[in-house]
Amino acid sequence: MISNPLRPIYDLANEYTSKRTFPDNPLYMDVELTNLCNMDCIFCQRQQMDRLLGYMSMEGFTELVKQSQEAGVKALRFVGWGESFLHKSIMEMLKMVKDAGMMTHITTNALLIKDDTIDKLCEVGEANLLDSVIFSMQGLTEEEYFKQRNSKKFHVLKSNILKLVNLRNERNLTRPFIQIMTSTTNETDEEIEKFKEEWGQIVDLVTVGRTWLKRLKGEAKDRVKDLIERSDELARPTVCNEVRYKFSIHWNGNVSACCEDYDDHLKLGNIREQSLKEIWDARHSHALRTLLNNGHQGKFDLCSNCELTQPYRVEDFLDWKDDISDVEVKEMMAFIEESDIRTVNFVPE
Repeated sequence: MISNPLRPIYDLANEYTSKRTFPDNPLYMDVELTNLCNMDCIFCQRQQMDRLLGYMSMEGFTELVKQSQEAGVKALRFVGWGESFLHKSIMEMLKMVKDAGMMTHITTNALLIKDDTIDKLCEVGEANLLDSVIFSMQGLTEEEYFKQRNSKKFHVLKSNILKLVNLRNERNLTRPFIQIMTSTTNETDEEIEKFKEEWGQIVDLVTVGRTWLKRLKGEAKDRVKDLIERSDELARPTVCNEVRYKFSIHWNGNVSACCEDYDDHLKLGNIREQSLKEIWDARHSHALRTLLNNGHQGKFDLCSNCELTQPYRVEDFLDWKDDISDVEVKEMMAFIEESDIRTVNFVPE
């Protein structure tokens, strides 16, 4: 079984999580090459996105790589609110990252990957342009995929996954690490286990999560009204790990604290105006991390209804507690109010 080259980075991140502390520098970056997409998924918050659509320029990307290298970032992951393979310079960008000594990852819906791209990603003798890839699926079957993604191209997704796996294995390569990630609505545990078993014999890792629909509004929400979510077993919000050890960089250089930020709700700065290290060290960035590390999600527009900070079992978080005083909270909120971070009217428990 092939191991994930990024696993040591994720293990280090988990150490900070277990200690509820922060690194001096971000460990990795989630980079949005574009917020345009070739799909129209019924669950996606792109339907509510108000910010401009566009592509990251090569000039902006070059600056990002430079700043990431200077800040000690270990990996750049091409993820975000669009499909990375829409960017015409994606292969050149991968090479730039590798030449700078950092690892690479892509999360993709796989529909735009051509055979020559698969071949380049598996070229013998190349410096492993791609260390890790996640193929984003939805549901467990072709029927559910069509229902949630409005696409009849499940066969293309499956074909491209198999092509990459087979070519990598034929050439005896250890990269890229290949993972399938999907989410479900009302599928049974038996159906989920069957899916994991079948795909687990093909790829290196299979993960199944839950489709999150609660942020959708208006027409977008109406489109999913017939989907039945599993009964909520969620407990109170706990500590947030998304802001602990990374940034999300949007195509125009805006720096967000969270990969779930579709509309710059948690904007901390812009790499054209400040360096990544300066933004990481800024007092409003530290205040946000500290508040979310102590369960104050309810103060922030985006965080107040977030799946990622909701534990599935309350017993997993019995030792969790708020370690900051009311005075410290007020001081940190004052720093926040000087920034572009969107807050909400806070109602004390």
